[in-house]
Amino acid sequence: MKLKHIAIMALLSLMPVIGSFIFPTLIGSDSFYFYVFSCGREGLLTDQIPIVSKLFFELLPCNIFLFKSISFFAIFASAIIVGKIGELYNQKDGWLAGILVFISIAFVHGLIIIEDDILGIPFLFAANYFFLKGIREKQNSSKVFAVLLTIFVGALLWKGALLYLVAFTFFSVFGIIVLYVSLYYIGFGSMHALLGNDLIQENANALLLSFLGSKTIGLGHGIGLLGLYVLNRRVWLALPFLVAMLLNAKWAIHLSPFLGLGLMFLVTDLNDFRIRKGIEWREWWANKYFLWIFVGLVLVSTFFLSVGLLFQSPNVAQIEAVEFAVLKANGEVISNDWSYGYYIMFFDGNTQEFGGGWPRFSESLQGNILLTENTEVEEGYRLLRVWPEAGFYGADIKVYEKTKK
Repeated sequence: MKLKHIAIMALLSLMPVIGSFIFPTLIGSDSFYFYVFSCGREGLLTDQIPIVSKLFFELLPCNIFLFKSISFFAIFASAIIVGKIGELYNQKDGWLAGILVFISIAFVHGLIIIEDDILGIPFLFAANYFFLKGIREKQNSSKVFAVLLTIFVGALLWKGALLYLVAFTFFSVFGIIVLYVSLYYIGFGSMHALLGNDLIQENANALLLSFLGSKTIGLGHGIGLLGLYVLNRRVWLALPFLVAMLLNAKWAIHLSPFLGLGLMFLVTDLNDFRIRKGIEWREWWANKYFLWIFVGLVLVSTFFLSVGLLFQSPNVAQIEAVEFAVLKANGEVISNDWSYGYYIMFFDGNTQEFGGGWPRFSESLQGNILLTENTEVEEGYRLLRVWPEAGFYGADIKVYEKTKK
């Protein structure tokens, strides 16, 4: 991998981060949680955060610029590792995998949401590198190191690393033993985390979604899925990650290294086909820079994906509704749907509900101000303001005030 290849990956990594800097707040509810945690907000549930991730966010200064900058290092490191995976299969042109991976929406958008996942993902991609290296070079030591690296991530950075142990068990006896011991220790019910649910959109069960929808992991993720061409090279390790993605859209980012690798195979095969068939293009630069044409396409694609970040949640209406509710509450507790809890904390409000759960609407109305998407509100509250069809679930966002008795 040459310096110019690394420089292009750095540029591609910077583009979505610039989009996140332009975005008025943070992207993704979990980003708000970890930001207010870094700022020392009390009352948050932190028992589920692994010890190293917890220490990292505790020591991170309460500075939104520094907080958003985490994404650059995560994206850049991940891209470099995907490029190294590509070089396992093609020493000359494998670097392309680290650039073509940016075609995956899951890769670009997933690493902008700042949570404990983002600290573990580069290490998990590295685990894939060592495991694939072990397969190609028939080195059990590399496979064992990949499993141990996964255990390190799961124990200290992000508990979701269990997915990788599941994938590795199909190709390693050692992986099967470690997975069984891990499940025995933490409980076999933890496997349920792999499944999707209809409560949070990013965890949607893709098998129940239309592959034509713009918000699904199907064709809505564009030509990135052409990376499934990776199966043409019998890189079967991609299959467990593909199945996981279909069960739970959150796992799409973990398939992205294989999509980048598959696109590298596809582009280099097209180039080899052109050369073998003696297809001559009149433009000399097209012959000389065939592979670089695709680099240009990735730059254009990443630019538009970065612009797309500006249309993520919370939207302008949601931000306005939260700021309005915080202003009206004047320091008192706000009754709210749990999906707005971390947003209220971000704007220094006091929230009644946060952190997930069911139902999504607040049932215990303790505050004088109510922020909700619920169409049915108990008596004793008068409507102050409405933001039509701006909510998470397509409903109106409404702010109510408790009437004086």
